[in-house]
Amino acid sequence: MIFQDNTLLNQSEEYQKDQVIEKLKQILIEILKENQQGISLAQIPQFMKQKLKNDFNLQELGFPKLKNFLKLFEEDIAIENSKYNNQYAVLRNKSSEPQKNQILSE
Repeated sequence: MIFQDNTLLNQSEEYQKDQVIEKLKQILIEILKENQQGISLAQIPQFMKQKLKNDFNLQELGFPKLKNFLKLFEEDIAIENSKYNNQYAVLRNKSSEPQKNQILSE
């Protein structure tokens, strides 16, 4: 389908982009459920590529860095610091907010 109106084209592109973002969120939450101790931010792209079976480009979706992408999901995903200054993504517990560094204090 070809749109003559740029507004319709832009709306269609935004809808597709939103669908991709939602799919990436679902995959990320699934990964974090499987790794309840959390995952290093550096490892997240590798885990996601394994689940997706193809590449994805966060910059094409408008996110210059992974942390920018993760901030969209602050209700579901927390970024924690380990004692070694590495950052990890952990799934938030909906029933009670995790204590800062609780999961990574081992």
